[in-house]
Amino acid sequence: MGRYKHTQAKSERPASSTIAHPRITGCRRPVGLPLSAPELETLPAEVKSSMFSLMMGLFVRNTTGPDPETSRVVAQTEMHEETCRLEGYKESLRTRAKRNNSDHEFRKKQLDHQMVLSLVVAVTCVGGIA
Repeated sequence: MGRYKHTQAKSERPASSTIAHPRITGCRRPVGLPLSAPELETLPAEVKSSMFSLMMGLFVRNTTGPDPETSRVVAQTEMHEETCRLEGYKESLRTRAKRNNSDHEFRKKQLDHQMVLSLVVAVTCVGGIA
């Protein structure tokens, strides 16, 4: 026998690590070990069908997703998020358009001012020469 429990050989492990199936006589297997294909063939049909239904129940339960009410709430939350993003994007476009218009008006005023200043300088120069 090994010094530590985890180093014990499988044959030295206590009998409490095996279980007997109540409906199958003479079936003692270590807990957690899978059945091989020949061992599965020796099982009665009712045990096979109950094992299959149990596994399908676990598989279906874990892969079908949330219930309809939760799905509806999640969908509404996602729709609200997308709607808010769309509204924010539209508002940023409106703000950008307003800013572009005000920048354009400012540049037009600057250009008009520069043109008036250039005319004043030209008229002063022409008046000074004449």
